[in-house]
Amino acid sequence: ENVEEGIILEDDVLPTLDFFTFCQELLTRYRDDDRVFAVSGCNFAPSDQIEQPGSYRFSAITHVWGWATWRRAWRAYRFDMHDWRRRLPISRRWKAMGSNLGGFVYWTAVFDWMRFGKLDTWDYQWSLAQMADGGLTATANTNLVDNVGFAQDATHTADRPSFVRPSEDMQFPLVHPHVIRDLSADRWVRSRILQASTQSAWRMVRDNILQRAAAAKKSLVGGSA
Repeated sequence: ENVEEGIILEDDVLPTLDFFTFCQELLTRYRDDDRVFAVSGCNFAPSDQIEQPGSYRFSAITHVWGWATWRRAWRAYRFDMHDWRRRLPISRRWKAMGSNLGGFVYWTAVFDWMRFGKLDTWDYQWSLAQMADGGLTATANTNLVDNVGFAQDATHTADRPSFVRPSEDMQFPLVHPHVIRDLSADRWVRSRILQASTQSAWRMVRDNILQRAAAAKKSLVGGSA
C-alpha cells in the first residue's frame, strides 16, 4: 500500500551485499514487464540442473529467503485458495504446472490441500498467483543469502537440509537470459526440495478426493435434514 516495489527478508535470513545490487538491477529492469512477478536471491538448484545460461533463470516458484517484488505483481496475490480451480482453469493448468505429469499431479494436490486448510503457509498462494497470470520469478543462479535459523527451537527449520547452499559472490555485470521458464530447474526443485514424487502426489490426490466426497456427503445429509 505504501511503496511501488520492495525487497523482503524473512526472519534469520542474512543477505550478501551482492543480493541488494542484484535485486535493485532487476527491479529496475523488469519494473514494467508483466511477465516477471518477483526477483529471488535464493538458489538451491545445482548448475547441472539449470538450463538457462546467464546470471539468473526464470521460475514459477519463488524461494522466499530473500526476494523482491512490485506492487503491480502483488495485487494478484490471494491468501484464500477456495477458488483456485476457477483462477487456474483446467485448459491452462498443464502448461502452468510445468507440462509434466509429476508437476501437474503435485500442484493440483497441494492447491487442494490449501483449499481444505491442510497446509499452514502463505507462499504456495504466491505460486498460484504466478501460474494463474503466467508470471515468473527471476531467480539467481548463485545463492546470495544465508539462513541462520536452523536450530532445535526453530519454528519450521530444526534441521538444515542438504540442498541448502552457502552464499556466494555474484559476478557483475549480469548476463540476462530470455524470459522463458527453466523447466529443468523447476522439476528438480519440486522433486528434491518440495519432496514431491509422483507417487506421493497421487496419495495427496486420493486424500483430497476422499475429503471432497466426505464434504459432499455431509452437505447432502445436512440439506436433506
